[in-house]
Amino acid sequence: PHADHGDKDTAAPSVMAEETQQPAPVSPEPTRAEPATAEPNPDDIPAQGRGLAYLRTVEPDFDEAGFLDGAARAYEMILTAFAGGDLSGVRGFLGEDVAAGFDAAIAAHQSDGQQLVTRILRLDRPALDDARIEADMISLDVRFRAELISFTCAQDAVIDEDALPAPATAHDVWTFARPRDTQDPNWTLVATHSA
Repeated sequence: PHADHGDKDTAAPSVMAEETQQPAPVSPEPTRAEPATAEPNPDDIPAQGRGLAYLRTVEPDFDEAGFLDGAARAYEMILTAFAGGDLSGVRGFLGEDVAAGFDAAIAAHQSDGQQLVTRILRLDRPALDDARIEADMISLDVRFRAELISFTCAQDAVIDEDALPAPATAHDVWTFARPRDTQDPNWTLVATHSA
């Protein structure tokens, strides 16, 4: 969830007579109508395509700012749940493949007697990186940049918050998807990778 947005100023011509400095008479002249900006014809728009411009053409009511706010919250919630080894609170936001990958990583930590500790110190505003519409599904790639501390340690270790490792910068791209014609405003995380 995160964010892509010129007008030319045109000076109005002064209608003044040079010698008298009085308003010059304005004689009626034929005016040329500006061509109307036509709305795109839905029949002319391809049923599938890629790119942010295409997304804004086929989904003019898409709330990009609201989507990116939600994506940022999802990023923090999912990372925190994953580190805690309990995805129950966020499973509804995860696609099957992503959930399976997280479950496998959690199981591996537990079988090794390890725990994952994650502290998100700062999350920059995410950016919408790419968009695809195909087979009536919308997929949006969101780029995240976060300063965080993340490490594994023994499962029964007591975490000393005053002695944590140095933070690192994480660059991730997460892909969220949902059906194009759904009334459900929620998006599903269907892929993650490091940028």
